[in-house]
Amino acid sequence: MAKFCIKCFNELNGANYRANEVWLEEDFCEGCADWRPCVVDLRPKPPFWRLVDGIRNIIGKR
Repeated sequence: MAKFCIKCFNELNGANYRANEVWLEEDFCEGCADWRPCVVDLRPKPPFWRLVDGIRNIIGKR
């Protein structure tokens, strides 16, 4: 399945989704050829997984 960042996804689909309205995960965007958070699903990411991502970001910045 093709992965697109929120900007490219919105341009391709004529939509206006915001980051908090879709499930995003870091991946290679096939639209702009950059490593960015890409749309995985058209529903918000559950709070538990947002917490896990936040902890990963904190640990990764050390």
